Formats: sequence, structure tokens, C-alpha cells
Amino acid sequence: MIRILIIDDEREVIESIEVLISSRDDMKVVGSLQNVHGVISYIEALRRDVVLMNISMPGLSGVETTKQIKDHFVGAPEIVILTTFDLNQMVLSALHAGAQGFILKSDPPQDLYSAIITAHRGDALISPKMLRNLVTSLTAKQSQKLHVEVLSSKCSSRELDILKLVVHGLANADIASLLYISKNTIRSHVAHLHDRLTVKSRAALVAKGGELVE
Repeated sequence: MIRILIIDDEREVIESIEVLISSRDDMKVVGSLQNVHGVISYIEALRRDVVLMNISMPGLSGVETTKQIKDHFVGAPEIVILTTFDLNQMVLSALHAGAQGFILKSDPPQDLYSAIITAHRGDALISPKMLRNLVTSLTAKQSQKLHVEVLSSKCSSRELDILKLVVHGLANADIASLLYISKNTIRSHVAHLHDRLTVKSRAALVAKGGELVE
């Protein structure tokens, strides 16, 4: 029997989960909290295996509370984060804090049951919808990183220096004075940057250059 503690600031959510869990003969709700004040003492006094934790709690967030619980206990309960929103960064933060699962409140009951069972085994489970979006996001970021690396490799260090100043809004004459080179040389470098980054205007150069330089 998997013993479950629910932590959510909405009583309706707690009651809905209690109804879902009551239909199972392999798990039961042994307690619930609507805030995280005194959560450590409450957990210490309660025999529990899995905590279902709302990510958006008043005071400490669900992620911060997860870290607090994991840092405090030897043999801490496994924690599954519940959320209304599909937030990729929150998934990574929660897993880093020690959560074993991440489930959307809108996910079907079977996904919740699977998350509880998986967490109890010590394995991790992320909502299928969230996992798809997370993979897509990470893939897009990796693709963007590769794109930036390719563009950067096309530019000399001097051109990147000039590009940084262009991105920061300096005119060619100001850049020439700052780098102690002629305005004609700056114009030539800027023209090369237009070609290398395949842009036709200074505004477009600033926009695309912002991807390459800080």
C-alpha cells in the first residue's frame, strides 16, 4: 500500500485527488496540507511514501519545499510535483530539487497513478504532454546554439568586436574612434558582417548580431 500526503493550497484539488486515490486498492491518502508551514514536522510525524506537491504554494514554492524536504530527511518521501501550467524551466528546477515526477493537474487519472507508482519505485516520470514540450524546447535551444556557433565561426574576432559595438547602438564614426581605426575600415567590416550574417540593413544586423554577442 502506497501512503500519500497531498500538499495543495486549494481544498477542491485535495478532495478531487482523494476521490481518485480512493478508487485504488494499492494506495491511500494518509494526510493533506493546504500550506507548507511546519511541513517538516508534519512529515516526520506521518508514515508516508509519496508526497503530491502543488508547485505554486503560498510562501515557499513547491520546488523550494521539495528541496527543503529532501535536504532534511534521510530516506525522504518521494515527491511528485503537481501543476496547472506546462513550464519547462519548472520541470528542470523541480527535478534538480529532488522531485521524482511532474504531472499536470489536467492529465488523466492514469497518469497520476503511474507517477505515484513510478515515484514509489524510486524512478522518475514526467507528464507525457510536458515531456514532449520539454524535448521540443531543449531541441530548439540546441539548434539555436548550433546556429549561433556556425555564425560566430564565420566572423573574425575583430568583426565580432565591431558587431558588439553595432549591437550596442554605436555609429561607425564612434566605433572607429573607440578602436583607433579609420571609418573606411569600419564600413568595410560592417559590409562584411552584412554578407556573413545575410542581412540587408543595420537594424537587421543589430537584431541578428544580438544572437552572437552580449
